[in-house]
Amino acid sequence: MILADNSTQAQEQTQARLDDRLADHLALSQSEAVLHQDISPKVKPTRISAIASKFSRPWLNIAVGVALLGTGWAAWSIVTGQGQGTQTAPAVAALPPRPVEAKRLQAGTATQTLELIGDVEAADQATVRAQTSGTVKQVWVEVGDSITPGQPLAHLDTADQEIALAEAYAVLAAARSDLERLETGTRPEIIAQRQAELRAAQAREQEARINVLNVEALLPDLMAQRQAEVEMAKAAEVEANDNLERVRRLSTEGALSQRDLIEAQARATVATSDRLRATSTLAIQRTENQQSLARARASLDTAISERLRITALLAEATTGPRQEEIAAQRGLVQAAESAVDQAELALERAVITTDVSGVVSDRPINVGDYVDLNRDIATVVNRDRLDIFLDVPERYSGQVEPGTAIALSASALPNWTGEATVTGVVPTTDSASRRQRIRVRLNEVPDRLLPGMAITGHLEIPAPEAQFVVSRDALTRRLDQWVVFVVDETEQAQEIPVDLITDMGQEVAIASPNLSPGQTLVTKGGDGLRDGAPLQIINPS
Repeated sequence: MILADNSTQAQEQTQARLDDRLADHLALSQSEAVLHQDISPKVKPTRISAIASKFSRPWLNIAVGVALLGTGWAAWSIVTGQGQGTQTAPAVAALPPRPVEAKRLQAGTATQTLELIGDVEAADQATVRAQTSGTVKQVWVEVGDSITPGQPLAHLDTADQEIALAEAYAVLAAARSDLERLETGTRPEIIAQRQAELRAAQAREQEARINVLNVEALLPDLMAQRQAEVEMAKAAEVEANDNLERVRRLSTEGALSQRDLIEAQARATVATSDRLRATSTLAIQRTENQQSLARARASLDTAISERLRITALLAEATTGPRQEEIAAQRGLVQAAESAVDQAELALERAVITTDVSGVVSDRPINVGDYVDLNRDIATVVNRDRLDIFLDVPERYSGQVEPGTAIALSASALPNWTGEATVTGVVPTTDSASRRQRIRVRLNEVPDRLLPGMAITGHLEIPAPEAQFVVSRDALTRRLDQWVVFVVDETEQAQEIPVDLITDMGQEVAIASPNLSPGQTLVTKGGDGLRDGAPLQIINPS
């Protein structure tokens, strides 16, 4: 049943909606005669308003409830074909088309904004380290001081460096002297000296040879003499033992006294001792002979070696050094010169300087500290150029490239916003945070922006899925699902669930496999629509 009248446009919208609902419910609860008769389109909404005004608010709620029950019963009767008795219920008049605004659906490209968290770092930040070791004697800078290239920061004790430099100079002087001697050749007096040394060495060699011959000739006689002494001692021992046996027999028979026996035993003991001493003397003589011969031969070998050495020196003095020897000595001189340079450099590095300009942000040393090689002395920060490092979730890896525009803000500077471009992308992700770092170079640095501050970047990138960009008014919420309505060929509403990809303010990006370009999308008036509801497009496009 249609309740519409141009004369009711002055009525308030809320009262008109109440009149429409009440009229519908009253009409559906009438008898069959009322259902079969033609319903006049000229029913006045003012009459319905008058009826509604007769009821107080509680009775109005009861009437609406009864009307809803009647409506449900009538609809069930029509669908199932059951009414009073076996008679089929007549069809209820169709609801009027809902006026809506719609437009043709077109594919679009949406962007999504990533909010990235990062921090500020100095592009030019240097840590000055000790290039030598020593005890800190002086420190000339404090944290917060501005420094320039070449400015001294600290001074180390130089005692060790000075000793090393003196040793290097001594080695260099010796190497240069040897080189000069090789290059100028040997003087005549040196040659004469070498010749005299050679003659003396030859004489010592000859003497050593004669000594060896004498020792070799004397040894057999000495050994024969010692051997004869051993034989004589053995014979005397045999004789003494035989005499002892004879005396012992006669003493037993009583022919000789006990004293004679004791004397015979003493003579036998002495003879045995003499034989042992002679044998030992023979062994000692043999050892001494071997040692004497070894010493004589060793002296001969020494004399021969000395003669050969002096012969070589004389030959070198006579012919002069070879070019290879001169070249080798020149190499030694160059090595000594390099050692001197290194020692001088170590002495210079005892005064620690910097090659950069900036402000000292850290100075971890004090006077009296002992610093080793590569010990941190100071950290220098240059605020003229700052880099911002932001963390991008790994799922967006590959979508951020150098040159991409990015908006910046800092919580410490609420009135500052900056525009910049991505300068570099780190080609790895952090295994702990699963994020990829990007670097942004600030061309214009705000006065209060400092290294270490937190900063936020807002980066717009294309949405990852194919989507349609539509007005926010086209979306309707059904429980936990977003839906839109399209107009089918019968001008009825077709409900389609969609995924909300990106919220861009007045417009949103949506995606659904059931949407395609060219469909007519309800853009306004979709609230309260149901699937299959008739529609009237008031602004077709």
